[in-house]
Amino acid sequence: MSRKSIAGKLALSLAMFFMIGSFAALGVTQPPASPASLDCSTAKDVDIINEVIKNIRATFRNNDIKLRLRFNIFCNQGKVELKGAAISNTTVLDATKKQVIDIAKATDCVKSVKASKLGVVNAGDCGPNEQPCNGGCIGRNEVCHPISEN
Repeated sequence: MSRKSIAGKLALSLAMFFMIGSFAALGVTQPPASPASLDCSTAKDVDIINEVIKNIRATFRNNDIKLRLRFNIFCNQGKVELKGAAISNTTVLDATKKQVIDIAKATDCVKSVKASKLGVVNAGDCGPNEQPCNGGCIGRNEVCHPISEN
């Protein structure tokens, strides 16, 4: 081997070393391994609820969750029930509701999804069991404590 080819290989090796080091300094790392799925033989109802919530959070941005998803999740032996309202931000009112139901159905250990008490409303409206309060919605039987003076 000539000195020129050795020097070229050394320079290339050093360049690769510094390039990889600069990516590490920027915080670019390999993606983490995919999370383990639930073991359905030992999963409790609360584990299934948390898994549904995790999947919803992975699909919707946090601001969309606050503005569009006004429902609660219940689970009994893997049977999930959604109660409340899904607020649509499109002309297809059922789109958000369908998306939420599909997410729940695709979640590990969910045996069935009941959504008969999951209503659909236009943005700005309250759900079927809610009333307006301070620009948001609260339960129909809850007392609204106005924050603004008017």
